[in-house]
Amino acid sequence: MPLFKWEGIDITGSICSGKEEASTSQELEKTLRTRGIAMLQAKKALFQAVDRAEQVSHGKKRQSIHELFFFSNLAELLDAGLFVSDAIALMAQQQKEKDSYFDEIKQKVNQGVPLSAALESYKISPLIISLVRAGEETASLTKTSRLIAQYLTQQQEFRSRIKTAIYMPAITFGFFVLMMLVIIFGLVPKIVTLFPEGTKLPNALRILSNISQLPKRPLFLLWLSAMFCCIGLFIFWLAHAGRSYLDAIMLQLPLVRTWVLNRNLANLLTSLGIMLEGGIPIARALPIASNGLTNSLLRNKFLVIGKEIEMGAPFSQAIRQELHLEDLATIMALGEQTGRLGQLVNRTARWYEKQCTDSLLMVTQVIQPTLIIILGLGIAGLIGSVYLPILELAQGIPQGI
Repeated sequence: MPLFKWEGIDITGSICSGKEEASTSQELEKTLRTRGIAMLQAKKALFQAVDRAEQVSHGKKRQSIHELFFFSNLAELLDAGLFVSDAIALMAQQQKEKDSYFDEIKQKVNQGVPLSAALESYKISPLIISLVRAGEETASLTKTSRLIAQYLTQQQEFRSRIKTAIYMPAITFGFFVLMMLVIIFGLVPKIVTLFPEGTKLPNALRILSNISQLPKRPLFLLWLSAMFCCIGLFIFWLAHAGRSYLDAIMLQLPLVRTWVLNRNLANLLTSLGIMLEGGIPIARALPIASNGLTNSLLRNKFLVIGKEIEMGAPFSQAIRQELHLEDLATIMALGEQTGRLGQLVNRTARWYEKQCTDSLLMVTQVIQPTLIIILGLGIAGLIGSVYLPILELAQGIPQGI
C-alpha cells in the first residue's frame, strides 16, 4: 500500500501534517476526515522504504511503552475524579525525561484542544486515536482509556510469547554458526600447515581450506559487496511490488497459511473488538483495524468487506463471501443476532491468539530437537573432516622417531 505525505487543517484551525498508508488519496482524505482533519494536499512519498523505516525508528518502539503507561494511569486518575488536564499534569510530574511529551499534550488540552486531536501530533496508531475520540464523544473516556490499556497489555504479552518461542532455536542456530566460523577460520588454516607442501589434502579438508582462504583473495570484497547489494535489492523489491507476491505465496503454503491467517485474524479481531466496545460503529472501525494487518492480501480483503458493510451488508455475510471462513462467519452472525458482537469478537480474537501461539510452540518444540540433531551432525562432520587427516598423518610417521 502506498505511503502518502499529507498536509491538512484540524478543527482548531491549526495546520498539521504527517505520513500515512492508503490505497488512494481519496481514501486518505476520507480517513483524515473521520479524525476531524480537512486534507489540503497529499502526495506519494518518493522513498517509501526509507520513510517507513523513519516511522519505525522515530517512535514505534518508544511510543508503545509510553502509550501503555499513559492510558493505564489516565484511566486510574480519571476514575479518581480528576479532569483530563489535571491527570496529564500529574503524569508529566512523574516523568523524569526533560523532553517529555506530556507537557506538550497538557498545554494543548489546557488550550481547549480535544485529547484525540492533541495525540494526533505523535506516532500513535489510528486505532487508539479513534478510540479516544469515541470516548470523548460518548463521555466515557475513563472506560475507553482502560480498554486501550487492556489492548496494549494483550499485544505486549502476545508479542512476548512469540519472542520466547523463537529464542531457543535462534540461540541454537547462532551457536552452530559461531562454532563453524571458529573451526573454518581458526583451526583449519593451522591444521593445513601441518601437512608437507605438495601433499594432496583430503577432499573435505581441501574444501574447508579453500573457504578459509576466501577473505585473502582480492575479489572477495567485490563479491561480498555484490551479494549484499543483491540482498538489499531483494528486500527493496519485497517492500514494494514483491510484497504482494510474497503474501500470496505465504497464503498458499499449507502450514504457513494457517499461522499467517491466525496471526492476522487475531490482530484484526482484537483491534476491532476493542473499538466496538469503545462505541465505534463497525463500518468505521473495520477499515482502521484492517490497516494494521501485515498481509496485504488479507488487508485488501477486509477493506472490501468494510465497503460492503457501508453498503448495508451484514459483517458475517461479507466474511462468508470474501474469505470463505464459515466458522468465523457463523460466530459473527451469532453476535449480530444477539447484539453482543463486540464481546464475541473479543472472545474469537483470544481464541485465534491461542491457536497462533500453540501452533508456534508446537513447531518450535519439533524444530528445536531436530535442529540440535542436524547441527550436532554438522559439527561432528566438520570436526571429523579436520581431525581425521591429522590422525592419518600421525599414523604415517614411523615409530621411534
